[in-house]
Amino acid sequence: VDVRVSSNGVDYSKTSASYEYVDAHHVHDVLPRSGSTNGGTIVYVSGTGFKNTSNLYCRFGTLSAVHGVYISSTNVSCVSPMYQIGTISVEVTTNGVDYSEDMVQYRYYASPAISHIVPSSGPTEGGTVVSVYGRNFIDSDSLYCRFGNDSTVAGRWVSSDRVECQTPSMVASNVVVEVTNNGFDYTANRVEFTVLPESVVTSVDPTFGPVGTSTSVTVHGSGFVFSRSLYCRFGLLSVAAMFVNDTMVVCSAPDAAQGSVDVRVSSNGVDYSKTSASYEYVDAH
Repeated sequence: VDVRVSSNGVDYSKTSASYEYVDAHHVHDVLPRSGSTNGGTIVYVSGTGFKNTSNLYCRFGTLSAVHGVYISSTNVSCVSPMYQIGTISVEVTTNGVDYSEDMVQYRYYASPAISHIVPSSGPTEGGTVVSVYGRNFIDSDSLYCRFGNDSTVAGRWVSSDRVECQTPSMVASNVVVEVTNNGFDYTANRVEFTVLPESVVTSVDPTFGPVGTSTSVTVHGSGFVFSRSLYCRFGLLSVAAMFVNDTMVVCSAPDAAQGSVDVRVSSNGVDYSKTSASYEYVDAH
C-alpha cells in the first residue's frame, strides 16, 4: 500500500513510498543446536516467511543482533556471537524491527579440547577403539571424532574429559584427530594418530619349547613397527617384543600349559595381527 501523511486530517501528501504487509515469519529449528561460548558457529535457521532484505538479522537471546544470510524463504544462516555457558532463544527479523517469537533454543558450551589419545596408533583396517582425553566433551547425538580431513565416526561419551571412537579404515599414514560436540565445529589441537600397515605373522622359530621355560622365539611376518607398545601374544598371554626389523621380532615365550597356541604381534598393545603360525608347549625332555 502507499504511505501518505496529512497535517490537517483531510489533505494527504504526495508519496513515493509504500509499505508491504507480509505473512509473519517463524523459526522452526536451528542446526547445530549448540556451539562454543567463543561464538563463530555458523547456525542454520529453518522456518517460514524469510525475506531477502538488508534488514535480515538473527538475535541470540538479548545479545546484539547479527546479520543473517538469506538462503531461501525457509532457510537463513547466522554466525553465533560470543556468550556464556547456557541456553538462549534464536529469533529472526526481516525488517530489523519485528522479531519472531518462537523461542527455539540454542545451547552454549565451553570449547572442547584434546590433550592426548590412547592408543596413538592402530592398523590400517580400522576397528581400534581410541580413548580421546581432554576437556569439555558433551554427551550428545552430535558427538564425533574426525581422523584426518574426511573420516568422521560417532563418538561414545564416557565423561566430560574422555570420549571413545572406533577408527575407520585408512591408508597407512599419520592423521590428525579432532572432536566435535555439535557435528560442525571441531577442536584444533592437532593430536596425531599413526595408521599402521597391516601386520601378519607367518612363522615362528622354534615352533615348540618346554613348559616352564622362557624360550626365545623369533617371529617372522610383515608390517611390524618399532614402538614402546610392541608385543607378542601366545594364545591369551602377552609379552614384550624386541624389534629387529619390519619382518622380524623376538619374544620370550611366557609360561603356559602344554598345548599349541596361536602367535600374534601387536605394535600398539591393543590390536593384534592376523597369523598362520603357532607355538607348541611340550613337556621338558
